[in-house]
Amino acid sequence: MTRALFWTTTTLITVAGYAQNVDSHLAEVNALFNGHVKFRIDRDDRFVADIYGEQGLVRQDVAYVEFLDADAVAYSDEEQAVVIKCNGAEAQCIDKEIFKLNAIRHTGRSVLQIAPGSKDAAIAALSALIRACQVALAAERAAATMPK
Repeated sequence: MTRALFWTTTTLITVAGYAQNVDSHLAEVNALFNGHVKFRIDRDDRFVADIYGEQGLVRQDVAYVEFLDADAVAYSDEEQAVVIKCNGAEAQCIDKEIFKLNAIRHTGRSVLQIAPGSKDAAIAALSALIRACQVALAAERAAATMPK
């Protein structure tokens, strides 16, 4: 009984710590994009980016955190945007819902406009957010399968 209580307590504290880490990374990334893009992690552990334009919500990009490649986040000079890509195992992991066209497209990359002066901070923050989410997800799954 004591052993089970110890493992449960340790696991809950660990998972709570990872969740707090994800929240701090989310706040940092949202601050960098100044409300033009708002990021969140939904209850299904999906990475959600809401892209706003002059008329309001223009597009929503959604991908399972585990399918994103934190090392592939890069800046595209041609598009003047940060690009998030899927890992090799899931080539088309991002669902882009374009509200104006009433369409959902499956793609391997998400393009997020940002000022060139903020590109390095945005790349680092998005990579850190994706990694933190993947670590938290792994910890959550490990806690769910703990032996009794």
